[in-house]
Amino acid sequence: METLYKNYIYLPRDNEAKAVEHGDLKSYHSNSKIHSVLPSIRKALEEHAQESPARELCILSTLARNNPPTLEQALERIKVIQEKELLGLDVLRRELYPSAEEALKHLLWLSDPEAVFEAVLGLYDLNLAAIIALNSQKDPKEFVLRLQRFEAAFQHIVLKHNVCRVKGLIQLTM
Repeated sequence: METLYKNYIYLPRDNEAKAVEHGDLKSYHSNSKIHSVLPSIRKALEEHAQESPARELCILSTLARNNPPTLEQALERIKVIQEKELLGLDVLRRELYPSAEEALKHLLWLSDPEAVFEAVLGLYDLNLAAIIALNSQKDPKEFVLRLQRFEAAFQHIVLKHNVCRVKGLIQLTM
């Protein structure tokens, strides 16, 4: 029998296949559908759906609700939208994407704000981290304090890196 979604079927991961082999069907059935459906939906949306704010929010939803969530990919997509907004490029295409703030609020609504904050720190984007801190439902003071510590540590690392680079240049010239 021919199906419309045969090109989008996502095969189970190795750990899911092992769960079936060992008889752990309860965990397999609860996760296998999610693992197979969400990537298929995302692939179909990216390939066939017209660009629109709703399409982008659906893609962000599939990334956020994945198990485990792929928040880094979702944040990268939001970062691209934010950069387009800041540069003012593609004014005509701006209608095809949600605003970065709307996309971020959508992601925060679907995910744990702490997990999103940790993921954005992994991307080293302090501006986006500050926006997450302001838009999350948790106490912004916690986020701001951590962000200030992270920024100070990041500046310290950059300074050390630059000093080491200068030392290396001095050694090369001698």
